[in-house]
Amino acid sequence: MKQQLLTLWQDVRLASRVARRETWFAGIAIGTVSIGIGLTTAVFSVAKTLLVDPLPYTEADRAVMVWVTNPRQGYDRDITSYPRLLDWRQQSRLIESFAGFTIRRGVLTEAGDAEQLRLARVTPEFFDVVRPAMVAGRVFAATEESADLVVLGSGLWRRKFGSDPSIVGRVVRLDTTPYTVVGVLPDTFRFPDREVDAWVPLQPGPNERSIRGNFWLRSIARLKPGVSIEQAQEEMSAIQARLAAKEINDRDLGIALVGLREELSGPFRSGLVMLSAASFGVLALSGIPVVRALGSTVALMVIAALLVIEFEHLAGLGKKP
Repeated sequence: MKQQLLTLWQDVRLASRVARRETWFAGIAIGTVSIGIGLTTAVFSVAKTLLVDPLPYTEADRAVMVWVTNPRQGYDRDITSYPRLLDWRQQSRLIESFAGFTIRRGVLTEAGDAEQLRLARVTPEFFDVVRPAMVAGRVFAATEESADLVVLGSGLWRRKFGSDPSIVGRVVRLDTTPYTVVGVLPDTFRFPDREVDAWVPLQPGPNERSIRGNFWLRSIARLKPGVSIEQAQEEMSAIQARLAAKEINDRDLGIALVGLREELSGPFRSGLVMLSAASFGVLALSGIPVVRALGSTVALMVIAALLVIEFEHLAGLGKKP
């Protein structure tokens, strides 16, 4: 052990002398490693957020997207209709709650200049499925699907209302219609996407409620405790098969359940893993000038430690949660 420490100290002294003698090369070497570390850190930070970190919803592993499939027309993830959503809700025994949602544009005409907003129209069960923590107030009650109520996102609350703590109960105008603010959601809540400014009750019109062939609604559901996606998929496939035999608008239609984590990260998973692997290679190559410049055990130890850490991260990203 004593001999190893002596050798390490000699390497440190040698590295110091080489760095002073060849300042320009040492600078290039250090700069190269810094770029490699910065790149891998940035890539892994994004990948960790999308692929590893827990979703900001209560028991998010029980939340699934519910897609219609239509192999004949080439759709593996299609939207649904309101009557079909009601049938799913009525017939399922393994799913705790179903919710429908869609996106529309609206104009806020309160609090200064008018501003165009991205609004999520949701059934009241929407918040039962994703269960966010609230900054203030509450979400919609089961009887409020057609009420003129609004839940604000934190960004809109800060931007237009100055984080007013008394915002709950205030009436604001969306497209000239008065809506009562009932709650404020946290910054971490970004579903169905990060661009949504506020959430309002679905308020389906007569045609939206009654026409089965009117595909306009996305659906999400919460599994009952202890139910796996595979079990729920088997049940929902059987339900949809019965509907296909009964309803002309359901012929050739199937159903697919996709876990919320997979839904949100799926399009980026393979790309992020490949980018992470590439950054791993960049970090490995960036260490070559350091070894050449210092020729020391110190450089090799540092680079090896960094590569081990990044390899562990990469291995973790390749696993599906």
